Amino acid sequence: MKKLNQIDWRMVVQLGLGVAAGIIAAIGTIAVAVTSFSLSFDAIEAVAKAAHVRGSIAWMMPVTVDGAMSVATITAVVMHRLDRSPIYPWIVVGAGVVISIACNAAHAIGEVDAFGAVILDLEPRYRMAISAIPALMLALSVHLLVTLIQAFHEMASPVHSSEPQNLTAAAPETVAVNPPAPSPATLASEVRPALPAPAGDTPSEAFTSEPVPASPVKSPVKPRPQRRPSPRKRGKKVNLASLSDVDLLQLFRDDFGVNGPASANRVRVRYGIAAAFASEAFARWGSLTSEASGEAASEVAQ
Repeated sequence: MKKLNQIDWRMVVQLGLGVAAGIIAAIGTIAVAVTSFSLSFDAIEAVAKAAHVRGSIAWMMPVTVDGAMSVATITAVVMHRLDRSPIYPWIVVGAGVVISIACNAAHAIGEVDAFGAVILDLEPRYRMAISAIPALMLALSVHLLVTLIQAFHEMASPVHSSEPQNLTAAAPETVAVNPPAPSPATLASEVRPALPAPAGDTPSEAFTSEPVPASPVKSPVKPRPQRRPSPRKRGKKVNLASLSDVDLLQLFRDDFGVNGPASANRVRVRYGIAAAFASEAFARWGSLTSEASGEAASEVAQ
């Protein structure tokens, strides 16, 4: 009884209503798609017959138009998920919509015979335009397929243009500088003659009579300056998911400063990636900086 009283019935009712609404929406969408396809199929088939296409294969015309629209719509979604431009798939969808609307409008002006079949009398120029539809949709669909295959090939290629460069800078090299050998004139100028001891001084305080050559001065070794990666241009795509924790910290500090990016939107705009990847990289940056701050605090406490 206690477990039953602890159940949040309001949440259960809301969840049930949400599931029911989703099922109704899915069934309604399927019904609209099926009926719309059937009506458009009949209209485009009648137009194909009016363009002198054989009746036995006239059904291929609506399959060509509506099928290309369906494939282009799915391709546009896939291209967007692959972070590629979906402009061309939507162009194919637009072309299919225009052709379908024109064929349905032409079907409406036809006459109906005694058997209920629509009879269309089209002018020769319209029949020529309708006959060119299959060739046009074939060219658009083939190019659409090639574009999709190329996008998958670029994503699967081990050498990708958006792969980040190695951000681990090499340690500065120490170059030994050999000082030049002193010339005889220099050595002669460095040799000082012995001076007689002044009166009243002890022999130990007198200057030595042996010449003392000056030792060559070694020039200080200057390390080469560390090369930092060149700043990236705005909008260049970078695969942040493949970076290690150290490389990600170094990349954000080089591009955004010590405090890193202020938001995931700045990461998205900076590297030209999708919002989901930018949010994931920004969250990863926050966790790494929090862990580093925690470790520093624990070391100070110890």
